[in-house]
Amino acid sequence: MIEEVEFIPPLPRGDMFLKFTSKEEADAVLLEPASHVAVVFEPDGEDGVVRTEVVEPTVDDEGNQVYKPKWDMYIDEVGVIFKPTGVVDEEGNQEMVALAGWHVNTRGEMPEELSAYSVDPIPLTPARVWA
Repeated sequence: MIEEVEFIPPLPRGDMFLKFTSKEEADAVLLEPASHVAVVFEPDGEDGVVRTEVVEPTVDDEGNQVYKPKWDMYIDEVGVIFKPTGVVDEEGNQEMVALAGWHVNTRGEMPEELSAYSVDPIPLTPARVWA
């Protein structure tokens, strides 16, 4: 007997330029706690051993929780972007102004959930691009 399997089309892939109100918002939207499966062997009271798989949070060397992207993507955290104002001070330095928001570039899956954060229009000269 052949079992029918529902076809789930893959997410589109590409680059996204995203803007959030803060780093905390970006992290909450893009990241989730990483975990791993630990295998534990314990005696069963007789001559055998019981093998148990336990899902544990992944932590770094200092014991802090490690986070990973929610989707199959690379994340480039740009942060605050500064643009020149056109004004030059008496020392010849260009005055800069911070653009609103916390900026993040992604490459990989482009889930519909992120469209609300997409920079529109896409910048013609992005502050940072993928090599």
